[in-house]
Amino acid sequence: MSTAQGITALILAGGRGSRMGGIDKGLQNFRGLPLALQTLMRLQLQSLPPQDILINANRNLAAYESLGAAVWPDTLDGFAGPLAVSGPRRLRRREYCSVRLRQMAFTVAASCGSL
Repeated sequence: MSTAQGITALILAGGRGSRMGGIDKGLQNFRGLPLALQTLMRLQLQSLPPQDILINANRNLAAYESLGAAVWPDTLDGFAGPLAVSGPRRLRRREYCSVRLRQMAFTVAASCGSL
């Protein structure tokens, strides 16, 4: 299968889940599968899937790694926000990046833009 060379998809799953009582939303089942896995599968099923798929997570790292994508935790403690400063620096080596929230499991269209 061909991939979109130079495009990296990033699934954001590093939040605290404060609006849902502190649960890890990316690992919550929806229609029988964790939301992060559904998002990962949607990205893989695109007509031209990204070259790389990464997950930004800050807890339950082993569970996210078991989904089959590389996991990048924030380098700053305390849930400082999406990618907590260091993430974009690591992504600068990529030509394009498509960012997905784990609760957007049904998003299929690529929204790539130059970094």
